[in-house]
Amino acid sequence: MKAPQIKIQPFPRRIRSLVFAGFAACFAVLASCSASVSGVLQRDSSGSLSLKAALEPKTAAMIRAFGSLQGESAAPVLNSGTINRSLGAAPGIKAVALKNTAEEAIEGTILVSKAGDFLASNRGKNLVSYEPAQAGRPGGRLGIHLDRESGPETLRRMSDEAADYLSVLMAPLATGESLGKSEYLPLVASVYGEGVAAEIAAARLKVVITVPGTVTSVKGGSFSGREARFDIPLLDILVLETPLDYEITW
Repeated sequence: MKAPQIKIQPFPRRIRSLVFAGFAACFAVLASCSASVSGVLQRDSSGSLSLKAALEPKTAAMIRAFGSLQGESAAPVLNSGTINRSLGAAPGIKAVALKNTAEEAIEGTILVSKAGDFLASNRGKNLVSYEPAQAGRPGGRLGIHLDRESGPETLRRMSDEAADYLSVLMAPLATGESLGKSEYLPLVASVYGEGVAAEIAAARLKVVITVPGTVTSVKGGSFSGREARFDIPLLDILVLETPLDYEITW
């Protein structure tokens, strides 16, 4: 496959820091080979997410290269202060408190005001759907859906800048293009090198969600007691060759 010609236009200086912050915020979860999220959902549909993420060397070097291209020193690679401001402006997020544990690692907490509002859309289907307990039905349901049609909009609700950079990375999550996993990794390798492609191929996002009741079923994961667990390959998220559908009922 012939790699596409990619030309990165410099951004105006007044938005360069926001561009880099958004890119780093997205990659803190989506391009880390060691990322975990632990969430707690309350009965009123509010919740909290505890995040731990560390970038791998090749991915971190790529981010530094983009930062240098846009005139940013990019030290640390993941800046908790700018990430807090970027994510704090996203829909459905009440507060963000992340801190650097190393130059290329962050951890902290994200408070969600209402589960159904998380990265909510003004049109189409939201990323998160939530059905609370009702009279005669004490349990509830939490669903997550992401596909190539909704992916680009969902990503831009998180950060326009992150979407721009993931478009440069040619990820269907950002572009919506029809590109299979067997095509995507060789394309990334041809443009950014085998190292970046290998890190993407090995990366996984581990998620544990605690709900306000005993879990009765889980789609796309496993469960025990009040906890649902998911182990998601990064490649599945970036390419969306098959729509991602996860669900917890309790």
